[in-house]
Amino acid sequence: MRVACTADWVYCGHGPPLPQGVVLVEDGQIIAVQSDVPTGIPVRRFTNAALLPGLVNAHTHLEFSGLTSPLEPRDRFADWIRSVVDCRRERGAEQDWIPQGLHECESTGTVAFGEIATSDWLAEASVSVLQGLTGVVFREVLGLRPESHAAQLETAQRHLSNADRDDAIIRGLSPHAPYSVHPALLRSVLELARQFQAPVAMHLAESQAELELLDRGSGPLVELLTSFSVWNASDIPLGTRPLDYLRLLAPLPCVLVVHGNHLDDEELRFLAEHPHMSVVYCPRTHAAMGHPPHRWREMLEMGINVCLGTDSRASNPDLSVWDELRLVQSLAPDMPASSILRLGTVNGVRALGLSHAGGTIAPGQPANFLVASGSEQLATDPELVLLRNADIRV
Repeated sequence: MRVACTADWVYCGHGPPLPQGVVLVEDGQIIAVQSDVPTGIPVRRFTNAALLPGLVNAHTHLEFSGLTSPLEPRDRFADWIRSVVDCRRERGAEQDWIPQGLHECESTGTVAFGEIATSDWLAEASVSVLQGLTGVVFREVLGLRPESHAAQLETAQRHLSNADRDDAIIRGLSPHAPYSVHPALLRSVLELARQFQAPVAMHLAESQAELELLDRGSGPLVELLTSFSVWNASDIPLGTRPLDYLRLLAPLPCVLVVHGNHLDDEELRFLAEHPHMSVVYCPRTHAAMGHPPHRWREMLEMGINVCLGTDSRASNPDLSVWDELRLVQSLAPDMPASSILRLGTVNGVRALGLSHAGGTIAPGQPANFLVASGSEQLATDPELVLLRNADIRV
């Protein structure tokens, strides 16, 4: 059945919002976006409201979705990593929080996600568990000890080999971070991703402790890894930089640089020269960790694709991309709401390579758009769409 949905504003995902826009929907697909309300078909009118594309959460760790509060201390990165490791060990495999996380994503307006998986939950999940979501599931790869490499590569290859099983899901790989993946294992993982033309996500330039480990082979992360009996000072040459990892990642077709909190000028220029590489900014996690101001706006001005993620409930109180967008607006009150919304919609689709997922309100896209309802002022001022008095519903 064909139906027309109309609101005070329609944010299509490109350009300014369309006033008094009309979205025609038939059989779950958008067939037209226009200014006039057609006759002869049902009309759903949303007053003091805007229609928005479904949100994209480009970086999640759903295994922690049952936590009721973030792990601490978030302002000391190496100690927080220890808390994450302890949480995994204490929780055990019997506590499956993935469905809970997927439900939270869906209920807060997310239509697509980029998930870092440490188990084979995707192989065991039924279609219903996905809650109608689509996305990329990146299998995490960890390993500093050489004896762990073969098993890690076997798991990664098995994950990619099952790609044709899930129409809604793209499979990728996530070599975790420079401090947790041996350079030899990293090269093997990237070669595997190249063979499968699979997307890759890697935590990079996340903390000052990471930079100290790479450059000088010292600092709190080295102390942490030494306590785990996995650190070998000869594994990573002194003077290594995030740029060295960007150069390794660049030949791949789709790359997500997760966090990028401490990227320098040369590294930003490198990213700007490689449009298939995106940066995932996690605003609330970044703020809680006490990092210097993120350079996301400068990145956008340089032409770098920047999208948003919530990270996990280990560092964030919830999985709401909407609340990430609101924080971004508070950091950049002069930026148009339409530009900010792109960070949590179309930019995420581009980063994940999910052209079928939405991220825009346009003909041929799924009708998974949202309704943002606010005060009477929203009817005349579209910039109020992200303020606290506007709430979204699916």
